[in-house]
Amino acid sequence: MRMIEKRSRLSIDIPLEERLWLKVLAASQHTSINDLVLSCIREHLPCKVTHIPNKKTAASLAKSDRETDSATFESPSEMFKYLGLPTTCLHQRSQKASKKTSKKRVVKKKIRL
Repeated sequence: MRMIEKRSRLSIDIPLEERLWLKVLAASQHTSINDLVLSCIREHLPCKVTHIPNKKTAASLAKSDRETDSATFESPSEMFKYLGLPTTCLHQRSQKASKKTSKKRVVKKKIRL
């Protein structure tokens, strides 16, 4: 059974230029303006959930803390290089996706004088 989430509408007044900026930003992240704004709001709200791991997770974390042969990395690309993996897959958009979006159909209109 699927739970139905109650939703509420929020309306804000912003300059047209900022709305266009939000629209472009959302499109570049392949999301909606609604999801983009909600994710930004969630990042700035205080978390009210306690994050206490269960026994199995706590034991696993304690074990990993005791191990001395683990490697640490400053960035995902550093880890990928260490593992011998290509760093090209770290980009948000694949090359196939960027080629597809760059081949948009151009509509030309003839103007009669």
